[in-house]
Formats: sequence, structure tokens, C-alpha cells
Amino acid sequence: MNNKSRIDNSIRNVKYTAIAQAVNFLIVFISRRIFLKILSTEYLGLNGTFSNIISMLSLAELGLGSAICFCLYKPIYNKDEKLINSIMAFYRKAYNIIGIAVFAIGALLTPFLDFIVEELPQISHIRLIYIIFVLNSACSYFFVYKKTLLIADQKQYISNVVHQTAVFLINLFQIILLLITKNYFSYLLIMVLGTVIQNVAVSLIVNKKYEFLDYKNAEPLSKEQKKEVFKQIGAMTSHRVGGVVVNGTDNLIIAKCINVVSVGLYSNYFLIKNTLISVISLLFQSVTSSVGNLGARENSEKRKAEVFNMLNLLAAMLIGFCSVALFILFNPFISIWVGKEYLLDFKTMLIIVVNFYMLGMRQPVLCVRDALGIFWYDRYKPIFESVLNVVFSIPLAFRFGIFGVLLGTLLSTVLTSFWVEPRVLYKYGFKQKSYPYFFKYFGYITVTAVAGYLSFLISNLIDFSSALINLLLKALTCSLITAIVFIIAYSRTESFKMLFKIFKNKLLKKKV
Repeated sequence: MNNKSRIDNSIRNVKYTAIAQAVNFLIVFISRRIFLKILSTEYLGLNGTFSNIISMLSLAELGLGSAICFCLYKPIYNKDEKLINSIMAFYRKAYNIIGIAVFAIGALLTPFLDFIVEELPQISHIRLIYIIFVLNSACSYFFVYKKTLLIADQKQYISNVVHQTAVFLINLFQIILLLITKNYFSYLLIMVLGTVIQNVAVSLIVNKKYEFLDYKNAEPLSKEQKKEVFKQIGAMTSHRVGGVVVNGTDNLIIAKCINVVSVGLYSNYFLIKNTLISVISLLFQSVTSSVGNLGARENSEKRKAEVFNMLNLLAAMLIGFCSVALFILFNPFISIWVGKEYLLDFKTMLIIVVNFYMLGMRQPVLCVRDALGIFWYDRYKPIFESVLNVVFSIPLAFRFGIFGVLLGTLLSTVLTSFWVEPRVLYKYGFKQKSYPYFFKYFGYITVTAVAGYLSFLISNLIDFSSALINLLLKALTCSLITAIVFIIAYSRTESFKMLFKIFKNKLLKKKV
């Protein structure tokens, strides 16, 4: 596959992902507002707490999806249908076992909910609610393994469209049923049905698109092939553990060390932050398979580094823009959306933005690392990160509340992922020294900080009687200032010129 095809596939993946996410952005926030109006903050806190418990159960997946995706790049490029069948048959069997294990382990935790959550709220049938969450998680493992084939074949836009359509319909029906029944169980029922239907839809699409798939007659992987697959799985296991512990324990620590109501307050900020991170993560996942195809086809470390530098600059502009917008608009938006009683203090809001920036700037590194299959070399990093996160977050939670939990997450990231991941990528992926990356990184932070400071100064001058007009004018102000600062800072770089050329050619329908 040539460079033009890779760019076309990447842009197609990004385009469909962006459109679908934009459509769903509004309905997700409408759904949350109605949820809070009809139910209570305790239900919202319970929702966030149980979701985080379930995310811990996803450790059973052990990073199998990413490992299998990497193993599919070469057979897809070589059109080796026999090997693809063997890998997918292995993957199918493994995911069926994982789905059953997730439900069994989750159900066994039911008697210990009082220990996991400090002061369980007085909500009827609370353990049944938890079991429904577990069931929904277990259902997500059946059929969904086929999505990995679409991702590895640079057709992630298909699964993204299905997923985003399902998210839209799930939220729409949840809104309707909440308004009619005012019942939390109807809300949960739609969640489970949506998960099942979504996975079945992806399965049917893959069966039609890849007619050669035949799990019954697929040959077992050879001993050598299994060794390679298990090596990749082994490396991804620690990454999976670390990612879930670091990103999935904040609500649990808040619920245990503070209370469930605090989880409800934080969950509104988390929803906005997580929605943006999900969009950005999907955008970079959409180009991962193209980078993987490049890695399967070419051995030029220089070419791979050029592609990464371009993606890194794209991330710096995108994450920087979003971070400034969150810094300026977070609290005004929360106030209008769900009410001033759900606001967090300034320092807590600020550290949420900083954590968002740190997590977002990791996306291009993780994208290229996963595509090149070099996650083996930093396999111990996630263990240290998760231990540090728990060690820092729990005592800081008692001392500083929600701010302390998020500060612990930030410290664990800075001491591990911030420097280990890029160092491994440059050393084993590009065969280069990593100091240029950190030099650019601090440059990106400086430019973003300047844009944020200028936006803060000017937006504070906006003071109309209408909160909505203030929000819109502040959004326009920070957008213009950030865009101007970024263009001045980056427009002369080679990576910017490459990005500009790609988007100009594609938008104007010109030949590359």
C-alpha cells in the first residue's frame, strides 16, 4: 500500500470519527442533564463508581486486542487469509473465555460492595444494579473481537460509525424512557441492549466484508506463531493493568476516601474531559493501522520519525486548543449545564485540565508505539505507575479531597509515562536519541500556557448579564487567541507544512 492510500485511509477514519462524535456530543450532555433532573447526584455517583469497578474487571482482557491487532498487520498486508483465519479463531476463543470470566469475577464481588464503596447510598436493589453493570461489561466481549480486523485493515471508520450510532440511539432511548418512567432500571436496560445490538451489528458487517473467515476450519496457530502472539500479549498485559489502575481508580478512591456524592460532582467534569479524550484517542487510533502498515512495509526509521513528528505536532495543537478551552470554559459551562451547585473549586478544575493535557499528549506516542509493536520494552513501566498512583492518591485524598486524588494521578504520570514512553519509542522505534522530543514538548507546553494566560486575561473582561452570552463570547475569544498563538509559533515548522499540505490537498480534492 502506497503513502497516498495510507493517508486516504487515515483521513477517512478521522473524518467519520469526528462527524459521529460531534453528533453524539450534544445528546450525551442532554442525557446527563435529564438524568440529574429526574434522578439524583447519588445515582450519578453510583453510576460513576460502578463504571470504575467494571473498568477494573476489564483487566481480564490483558491487552489482547492491541496485541492481536499488531499481529494482523503483516498478514493483512500480505493478503495471507489462512493466517488471518488462524489468528481470528484464536482471538474469538480467547474473548469468549474472557467474557465469561468477567461476569463470574464481577458477580463474586457483589457481597464486598460495602467494603469497596464508603457508605453505599440508600438506593433500592443496589446489588442488582451492580450485576446489570457486570452483565453489560461481559456482553461487550462477545462478537466485538471482530472489530479488531477492521482496525488492523485501516477500516476503523466502519466500527466507529456503528459505535457512535449505537451511542446516539442508546442515549436517545434512555432520555425517552427516563422522561416516561423516571426509572433507573429502564436506563440500565437500554444500556445492555445497546451493547449487544452494537456488537452483533459489527459482527455481521465483518462477516459480509471478509467472507473468507471460517473459524471452524481454521488451522491452529503454529508453536512459533503462538509464541509471538503470547509475547505481544505478555507485553500488553502490564500496559493494560497500568492503564486501568491509573485511569480507572480515581472514582473508586474518591468514593472510598471521601463519599459517593463527591464522585457525582467530579463525574460531570470527568464526562467532558473523557468525551474529549475519547474523541482524540479515536482520532489517533484511526491512524494507528496506517502507521502499522507503514511499519510492515518499510524499514526506514527516519520516515517513521517524520510521521510521528507530524502526529505529535497535530496533538500539540489539538490538545493545546482543547486545554485552553477547558481552562476558560469548564466552570461557566458546568454552571449553565447542570447548575452552580455542581461546580468544583478553581484548583481542582485546573488540575483536571493539566491531567487532560498530559494524557492527551501521550496519544501520538502510544499510537506509534502500538503500531510498531514495541510495547515489550516498557512493560514494567505501568506497574510502577499504578503503584505510585495508589501510594500518592490515597493519602492526598484524605488531605486535599478530590484535588489530592487528581494530584496523585498527575505525579504518577510525570514520574513514569511522561519520560519512559517517548524514550522507548525513540530508542527502539526510531533508533534515535529522545531529547529532541522533550525539547519540543516543553515548547508545546510554553505555547499552550501563553495562549491560556492571554485567553484568561481577555475573557475576564467579558461580563454581560446573560451567562450564555458570556460563555459564547469567551469561547470565541479563547478560540481566536489560541489559533493566532499556535499559527505564530508553529507555522514555519516542517511538520506544520506537511500537515497543511495534506489537509489542503484533501479538502480541495487535489492530487497529492
